[in-house]
Amino acid sequence: MQSKSRIILQSFLVGFTICGLGLVEPFDARGQDAERVTMAVDTDGWSKKYPEVQEGVLAFKKNDRAAALEKFDAAANKYPELPPSEIIMAMLYLKQSRMDRAVNALDTAARKYPDDPETFLLLGNLALDQNRNTDSSLNFEKGRTLLESYDGDSMRLKRLQLRLYAGLATLAERFDDWQTANPYLREWVNLDPQNSSARVRYARSLFRNNRGREAVGELRRAKQIDPTILSPSILMAQFWMETGNMEAGRQWLERASSQQSEDLDTQLMLAEFHWDMRQFPEAKKSIAQALRLAEDNPQANLLAGQMSHYNHNFDKAIAHFKKLVDKDSTAPAAIQKNADQHLLYALAAEGTKEGIQDAITSADSRADLEALVASCYAHKRAGNNEKALATLQAAQHTTSDPNINYIFAYVLADEVSGDKVLPLLEAALGTEGLFVFRRDAEQLKAKIAADMKSQSGEKAE
Repeated sequence: MQSKSRIILQSFLVGFTICGLGLVEPFDARGQDAERVTMAVDTDGWSKKYPEVQEGVLAFKKNDRAAALEKFDAAANKYPELPPSEIIMAMLYLKQSRMDRAVNALDTAARKYPDDPETFLLLGNLALDQNRNTDSSLNFEKGRTLLESYDGDSMRLKRLQLRLYAGLATLAERFDDWQTANPYLREWVNLDPQNSSARVRYARSLFRNNRGREAVGELRRAKQIDPTILSPSILMAQFWMETGNMEAGRQWLERASSQQSEDLDTQLMLAEFHWDMRQFPEAKKSIAQALRLAEDNPQANLLAGQMSHYNHNFDKAIAHFKKLVDKDSTAPAAIQKNADQHLLYALAAEGTKEGIQDAITSADSRADLEALVASCYAHKRAGNNEKALATLQAAQHTTSDPNINYIFAYVLADEVSGDKVLPLLEAALGTEGLFVFRRDAEQLKAKIAADMKSQSGEKAE
């Protein structure tokens, strides 16, 4: 159950990233259409607010470092809430992932302004992003010590405190040290009470400290602040599943399903949960409800297409996938790419001459590995074994994709001994959750196993 929990949580949890002035939270509570929010103002915000910063950023983009520093110096002298120019410069380098130059700028800032805590907080963030946890901790502690005697601008003080608490909380969360993370997250919420993402993280820490009732209360407050985030029931289900208690997570999901049958995000999450748990009837029910709520929703159509293919309803699968790859589709690029690949599979699996030819023509118009795999499958479905094997030769590689492993096994099944095909099927079927060819893989494995047993019996005679 632990491995299944980890797979399901991949769609729930997102890795943190250091950006400009703020951490992007490692726990994402938002729904399908909500925008990511950073915790504090960064160079983009300052550029819009202060003309001197905007001029400095333009000079920076032209690689005129001296002019940029001059403009940032003018801004820092005029607006006390801003950091020294070298720190602004370091932030811009960090946004461009030019780490060496960012560190050089911060080293300069540390020498020029040894009592400024922001240099060390940024170094702590950078070390955190690079998994240098000890360095991160040391820099945060140095920043905290300097912050205790900081007597500068109150707006900047608040921003620095937010950065410190977010960094220390993230570091503690990384090691599942929820007792340590909790007070930092509480301070963050106290400083920024309208930040729903920070409040969800605080609720998570309460839950991990066996204070579930308080966690639910904080989740309800977060939902009041931002109605676009996931519901308290869904988030509590996530919290339970994160600990590996899938049964408790399921109970919270069922509660969400009954209480929020008209909420699209809830139904989509339920569909994905049941899909990952191989609960096809329940997944089908949730995706049908999601489509009723928003028939053009890209994620709903992608799931519906995959479920239809899994159920061998190829016409329906093709219709959903075509909707996503249509020239007028507004689906995100990642969903369009996924749908395009699954469309090729469904066209070939349908088995009609026209569908197979459409799959081959479309696959041959691309040059990527996935297209080769689809072409290989389509040629096999057309009965062109020689062409299928030649394409497989070009496409074959080690993969964890269960659909691709099934296709390799399907193409090879009539060409090599069963003991060479079974590992591919076992790799495919070892995947936690459903995939469009799972039923086919199960049937092929059973057939090969029966054939091998029969052959073994004949030899014994």
